[in-house]
Amino acid sequence: MDWAAAEEALRHSVPLHLVPAAAGDRGPPDVIGAATERARKRAPTVQLSSEVLREDAIAALVAHGRNAFALVLGPRGLGDLAAMLLGAVSLIMAARADGPVVGVLGAAEPRDGRFGNVAVGVEEGEGSGTALQFALREAHLRSCG
Repeated sequence: MDWAAAEEALRHSVPLHLVPAAAGDRGPPDVIGAATERARKRAPTVQLSSEVLREDAIAALVAHGRNAFALVLGPRGLGDLAAMLLGAVSLIMAARADGPVVGVLGAAEPRDGRFGNVAVGVEEGEGSGTALQFALREAHLRSCG
């Protein structure tokens, strides 16, 4: 997820806003501090802000991601096998978000300096061309399929 947080913001010259969301009082309190520290180390020049949202993750991400360059979602640290699977939040966000949703699967670091593939889901309608253009641009930036 660190790849998603800092290096993508740096690559696209956009600010990074870290938003962990958990309804009620769930979730470890140090998540945002640790994520902020890792992001600052990886990309010290990126404009960084954060907030912890005490609401349902889906509702929070839909609302706060409305004007984002992209919503970047990753695995929740569930181990190597689980990290290869797209989680429920990522799947729901792909259907509900107003803009691009990037689901980071597998290792946070590119293998041998290379990224894997970029996949894009489209449906009939006006947004399909925009989604395809976003995916092609991202694949080109990474020199991957």
